[in-house]
Amino acid sequence: MEAKYATGQKVRIISVQDKCLKAKHPYIEEYAFQTGAIAVSYWYGVNESYRIIGEHPHVIGYYIYDVRLDRDRQIYRAISEDALEPLASVSSKLK
Repeated sequence: MEAKYATGQKVRIISVQDKCLKAKHPYIEEYAFQTGAIAVSYWYGVNESYRIIGEHPHVIGYYIYDVRLDRDRQIYRAISEDALEPLASVSSKLK
């Protein structure tokens, strides 16, 4: 599985809510709607090694990202992939 966002890609941090309309990632709420660039991506996952031999291995995991914020150039760490959205490039806005 590949990362959804590449290093250097411009993104916006977004607020994500669960089924009960509570913040899914409350630790990022103060950064919601801030923009920045992907600094680093990390795969966080495990292999289900307890599966019966012969079955296809199943990997559970997801990517997290470090984002360098535009407002103060600080790196904010461990932001989930679902809490990011890509920013449209300037050239695509002109078309």
